Amino acid sequence: MKNKFFLMFFLVLTLHSAPCTLHSLYAGELFKNPAAGKSEKWVYRTQEETGKWLIMTETSNYRKEKGKTALVIKSVPENKKFVTTMILDSITLKPILIKIEDDTKTFFEAKYLANMGVINLSSPVKTIKNKKLYVTDITYDQRTLFWLLRGYPFDKPKEMEIDLIMPLGNRCSMKVRCLGEEDIVVPAGKFRAYKLEVEPDAVLPFFSEKLKIHFWYSKDKVPKFLKYYYPAKKLSTELIKYN
Repeated sequence: MKNKFFLMFFLVLTLHSAPCTLHSLYAGELFKNPAAGKSEKWVYRTQEETGKWLIMTETSNYRKEKGKTALVIKSVPENKKFVTTMILDSITLKPILIKIEDDTKTFFEAKYLANMGVINLSSPVKTIKNKKLYVTDITYDQRTLFWLLRGYPFDKPKEMEIDLIMPLGNRCSMKVRCLGEEDIVVPAGKFRAYKLEVEPDAVLPFFSEKLKIHFWYSKDKVPKFLKYYYPAKKLSTELIKYN
């Protein structure tokens, strides 16, 4: 069971091993929450390296955090043993708190305030305590990508750059671009979808090409996350149900 959890812990993207470059160019807020104030529930399946599928349920609600409205997302695997909590700014989707815990222990915690982030990690792989990170105006947390990328300006597509904080606490610059539209079939049904490509701005072009990942979102006023695919490892996540 623990092996399954720690695989999930690093699953969404494995880009933390890529030799990325950083940038601190101020580009304003790139993403806006398309469903601000609306509670949602997604059920999706995410593929492990063993080829098996793990069912995940994510729910979102809104609450006051220090006088501001925050988006609170709970991500729960089917075994319900470990819960990931993501607290984001309700409009800009900037991260405030990311935490993974069970009933007795916190395995990962990232706190973001102003231009500083603090990472704590405890796992069989590595232990990190109070790792401080500089956070720019275009820095987001990797674990929020399924929700964040819905705020891409699909009506006026253009290449954008963001900084992502990875699971081990390093910061990586990413390019986000829209590759167009296509029909896609996932367990939730058939959709006309936008396809996004996210590419790390690696020191060597070879790594950028190898680590490209793709996301699909429905052509709705509030885009639904439909699918994630990481070609280098043939790992994917697919929507089963949306409420």
